[in-house]
Amino acid sequence: MTDTNVFQLSQPGNFADPLTEVLRKGARALLAQAVEAEVATLLSRYADETTDDGRKRWCATAICQSARS
Repeated sequence: MTDTNVFQLSQPGNFADPLTEVLRKGARALLAQAVEAEVATLLSRYADETTDDGRKRWCATAICQSARS
């Protein structure tokens, strides 16, 4: 019998139990929703802005096809 209470901790990315996977999947989904909401807010805030020649400055792809040319 060993007289120690030291045990090896798992690395953060090495958990493979079902609960941890469900939590990670949910966290990823929440982050994706938050990013999508931020982008939608940004695009709606600047939707009416145009370039000097009248083209939209912002669009859903963040870089409008017309702005590239």
